[in-house]
Amino acid sequence: ELGDVNAAEKHLRGSLAFARTLVEQNPDNRELHRDVSVGLFRLADLLVTRGETDDATRLCEESIQMCWKLTEWDPTNVQWRHHLATARISMGDVRLSRDDLTRARGDYEFATGTMGALAAFEAEDREGARHHARSEKKLGDFLCRTTDYEEATAAYARALAAMNTAC
Repeated sequence: ELGDVNAAEKHLRGSLAFARTLVEQNPDNRELHRDVSVGLFRLADLLVTRGETDDATRLCEESIQMCWKLTEWDPTNVQWRHHLATARISMGDVRLSRDDLTRARGDYEFATGTMGALAAFEAEDREGARHHARSEKKLGDFLCRTTDYEEATAAYARALAAMNTAC
């Protein structure tokens, strides 16, 4: 099954259904809500690679909504804010595949700003710096695709600087 996209989708859908059941049984368990939100954007990532952008959009929107709710419950939870930024990257990918460039850029910029703030907040955490660097690279790739090379260069420079702090 290695490399089998259909099998991966089946497993992702199964684990997502199981996580949803757990949330229904334990609605106050926020970690279970997080598991569902992560499952949603991971499944969306898979679907967008197959061009299933309507379903991917719906999954990303649900994931983002859940992530916002989590961050409202505890705005200081770095992991939940990270997942919100990651969900916005997934939404950016969906929008990019639909040529909705303005909104895709907003998603990538939101994610990069959030990841940068989290990396600064937890300066001793190298993982945060790596996440920030990856989000800056993602933004740079997007900007290259839209031929905004000056901004892309700046994003890549920020990615490099973030990686240097992670090493």
